[in-house]
Amino acid sequence: MLQENTSEAEKKESNWYLDSGASSHMSGEKHCFVELNLTITSKVRFGDGSMANICGQGSVLFQCKNTEHLTLQNVYYIPRLRSNIISLGQLDEAGSTIVIGGGHLKLYDWRNKLVVDVERRTNWLYIAKLQLATPINLMARMDDEPWTWYARYGHLNFNSLRKLSRRGMVKGLPSIDQVDKLCDGCLVGKQHRTSFPKKSEFIANKPLELVHSDLCGPITPTTWNNYFMLLVDDFSRFMWVYMLKSKDEALNNFKRFKAIVESESDMRSNQAIMLGYESGTKAYRLFDPSRNKIIVSRDVVFEEGRKWQWNNDPVERIKEAEEFTVNFNKQAVNPSEAETPSEVATPSTPSSISSPSTQSQSSNSSSSSSHP
Repeated sequence: MLQENTSEAEKKESNWYLDSGASSHMSGEKHCFVELNLTITSKVRFGDGSMANICGQGSVLFQCKNTEHLTLQNVYYIPRLRSNIISLGQLDEAGSTIVIGGGHLKLYDWRNKLVVDVERRTNWLYIAKLQLATPINLMARMDDEPWTWYARYGHLNFNSLRKLSRRGMVKGLPSIDQVDKLCDGCLVGKQHRTSFPKKSEFIANKPLELVHSDLCGPITPTTWNNYFMLLVDDFSRFMWVYMLKSKDEALNNFKRFKAIVESESDMRSNQAIMLGYESGTKAYRLFDPSRNKIIVSRDVVFEEGRKWQWNNDPVERIKEAEEFTVNFNKQAVNPSEAETPSEVATPSTPSSISSPSTQSQSSNSSSSSSHP
């Protein structure tokens, strides 16, 4: 039978309302929980129509008059709640028996053992003032023979150990008179493991805003480099791999990676005009009027719906851009500095180009080309 808390020195409030109208066990006091999963959240509606947030779900441990432990599971943590509520409906579903009569509410567990006997108060409520318990530290009780056998049998409950002893099923097993209690190891073992989220809570909106890292190794069979570090940009899914001889090289390589990508991120895409295709390659030949240069690049995003605003450029630059030469040996060549003329062309198609270092940025946009 559960022990009522009558000690004035008890600091933990443990008044519990036995409610036949409550759909779930609820508590507003976090210190009552011996195990609490804060990832379980929802809302609850009260009888007056008001709503409150459920901020977790866990277990509360009570101590009986014979020092036995009883666990109340699936208790919602609702910080707004000023009272602790035990749902009689939930206990009935769990196999308990509730008897109300003669001004008393009696609660029997699945073994038909009396657990609670509460007298009705003047306001017709049944309120039990119960004593909270804390799990037993098993390592501190290993000198006690019952707890030693408890540990030997993999934390088998004492009720089952008593049956083994009474029936003589285990040679050397003494008579067990220890009441059931919850140890700290059982409490941890019964905790629910939080599942991995199906979708990330944070999604990057621009390159390098979020970078995932994975350090793998040692590699089998052993090679010159025993580890590798993989870095993945969350936005573009672009990947970098660094080979490492030892794990302590990871930090320096990440610092080097950070410095490189930060310097490269300063480079922006430039608007240019498509001239054609570079001979012998899969790259495009483009003219950048703003810098008056020819660029050969594969990282191009076309904007077919736009026209180049020639009126915004000086007349002198337009005239200079009518004919120019290109040096194939250089990626960007000033027409006036070309050494080996190879082709003469006229600017025709506007487009956008991006530096190879920002390939992941330009590949995620959509555009096309058109004639001015």
